[in-house]
Amino acid sequence: EIQDSPSLRRVTLEGGDGLIRQKEADLHIGNAGTASRFLTALVCLSRGKYTLAGIPRMHERPVAPLVEALRKLGVSIAYLGKAGCLPLEIASPVANGECSLISRRRAS
Repeated sequence: EIQDSPSLRRVTLEGGDGLIRQKEADLHIGNAGTASRFLTALVCLSRGKYTLAGIPRMHERPVAPLVEALRKLGVSIAYLGKAGCLPLEIASPVANGECSLISRRRAS
């Protein structure tokens, strides 16, 4: 079950005991920045091992704030290239808890 609350800026996922059936996968997301962040968090719900990579430009875009938040929840995440960017190796399930991410937009 997915509950979307745009006013609270929250999405709640329930069901499947937090498990993903595929326990190992190499995920290539091309140039999809939003997908890379969503999938990084999603695979943390499993008890598997995943690599997440994209096109070379994606390996320059920062994901460190998300990685650090997930690490605080007990997820093992290693940078396979430049620190703070994709590709990532993700293992160990997320523990129960909460974390917050704050979006900081650049001035134009």
